[in-house]
Amino acid sequence: MVDYSTVNTFPYIRSIPATTNNTQIKMPNRARKVTIATKSGIVYFAYEGEDNGVMVDHHLFVTNYGMVEQNLGRGKDRPTYIYVAMASSSGNVIVSFEDEV
Repeated sequence: MVDYSTVNTFPYIRSIPATTNNTQIKMPNRARKVTIATKSGIVYFAYEGEDNGVMVDHHLFVTNYGMVEQNLGRGKDRPTYIYVAMASSSGNVIVSFEDEV
């Protein structure tokens, strides 16, 4: 698990090493937008799962040199974690968190 819950400076961009198993990412409490990107391979992205587990069927994917942006809810509608995994082998997943504009 990677914990960014206490991050208070935005935008916040990190490269996370990933494998075909889930990496659980605890999002910054103040984040209102998340972007997932990759330079190589295909990355799976979901709001449900378990750390080091298998990616769930209900996921989005990001292709080579692509990205997906998601606005996050507030209060009880806001997810606490995201899960990322590579479709095959290993690679780096770039995550970007943004605060309200």
